[in-house]
Amino acid sequence: MVPLRPLTAAVLLAVLGACGGSQEADDLPDTVEPYVPTASTAPTTTVSADPCEATVQQLDGVEPLAEDIDLLELAAANELAPLPVPGADEAIIAAQATQTTPEEYVAGVTFDDPAKRVDDLKAAGHVATLNQEYAFGADHYGLFIQELGSEQQAETYLGIHLLEVCRRVDSMRAMSTVHGGASYFYLSEPGPPLATATFVLGRYEVNLDICTCVEESDRQGLAENWAAAIVKAANAA
Repeated sequence: MVPLRPLTAAVLLAVLGACGGSQEADDLPDTVEPYVPTASTAPTTTVSADPCEATVQQLDGVEPLAEDIDLLELAAANELAPLPVPGADEAIIAAQATQTTPEEYVAGVTFDDPAKRVDDLKAAGHVATLNQEYAFGADHYGLFIQELGSEQQAETYLGIHLLEVCRRVDSMRAMSTVHGGASYFYLSEPGPPLATATFVLGRYEVNLDICTCVEESDRQGLAENWAAAIVKAANAA
């Protein structure tokens, strides 16, 4: 088990790689001609023909959070709601890293266009990023949370982020458990796909990653349920 100690983002991603990785990909997908309904009674809104892009475009709203709640502080102290599986309330933080600038964050992750991501994070008012891995028994899973300038900036950044990873995900769907969030399988080569839930809670974008070492038949559903538990507990703090 990895001891609890500060790590660089690159080392943390290597640790998470044992479970399939938590690395983002940021190629914008090829331009797709939008589907435009022809019936006179059809809505005027156009939606991408790509299922992943269509899901992102239809997301609306975010989960509110009291302004005095510091989600990074709660996560770093292991005070977020635990993964909703037996025994997870005893999970420890196995690895942890914080980046306080967009440049630091981008330096630890592989991007096809790192300069664009730096610009996107600056426009979103990036404050800090927390990368964290949990462990109990043989189970390892992780999260990364971006603190951004405001709820509105976080919502805008969420859309940019999800559209940029569409080409590397499978089975994206809007979450019924969390308003405005999405879950999907991130195709982390060469490792197995990560079940991921991504959503905005107040001014924070939250990303939850569950790899195949968590022996749960519906990992995507589990990621969604964990997201809902975090939202509920954070608002009750």
